[in-house]
Amino acid sequence: MAMAVKANKHNPPDGGDLGGHIASFASLATMIGCGQNHFWHAEDENHVGDLVYFQGHTSPGMYGRAYLEGRLTEDQLNHFRQEVDGKGLSSYPHPKLMPDFWQPAS
Repeated sequence: MAMAVKANKHNPPDGGDLGGHIASFASLATMIGCGQNHFWHAEDENHVGDLVYFQGHTSPGMYGRAYLEGRLTEDQLNHFRQEVDGKGLSSYPHPKLMPDFWQPAS
């Protein structure tokens, strides 16, 4: 949530819509956290892996968790929806846009 609020302060002349929809992730945070911690599995020798699609409106929450896990840097978070220069985070979670972050369906 803090990431979206901070991003909305980044460019006030555009109406502050850079950060996305806070309520979209907030309403799903508990469910997604339970899924990530207890139900969804990555591919390994015993499991084919779960495929979970996250809508773009929830990406700030997904990126926030990745930051806490050490998979993203603060600099990357500061460039949310500013990926033109190559160092930002895409607003839509898709392996084609961020192949080193999102796991593609196999």
